[in-house]
Amino acid sequence: MAEKLDPEFKAAWLEALESGEYEQGRRYLRQNDSFCCLGVALNVLKKMGKLKDEWVPTDVNRGYTTFTYGGSRSLPSREQMCLMHGLDPAKWSESEAPRLLYVDVGGSPRGLYGLNDDGLTFKQIAQLIREQK
Repeated sequence: MAEKLDPEFKAAWLEALESGEYEQGRRYLRQNDSFCCLGVALNVLKKMGKLKDEWVPTDVNRGYTTFTYGGSRSLPSREQMCLMHGLDPAKWSESEAPRLLYVDVGGSPRGLYGLNDDGLTFKQIAQLIREQK
């Protein structure tokens, strides 16, 4: 990862990803009761008391309800990403923050959201996060 995760957050996030508590979803942070790996990250931050927002249902289509968290539907906001890394959001620009969501896979940076949507399981994603230097 471009920046190291906050150790307390990282441990809690990995535990949540590997717990079996969350049903894995694609394309959205949360849709119905399924989450992408970054939606799980937001739930962890909320449980840690670092976020105060609630999931808000925003789109109902063909029996699927898409939720936003703090106004975000597909990717965490800059502030949310900075909290994952223990960084001051005021010191990070919008263009820098997205690099916080990448891991090294075979020498190439890959977005966690893409790995999730490409079908890697939460346990596989957790292992990749754990392996980052």
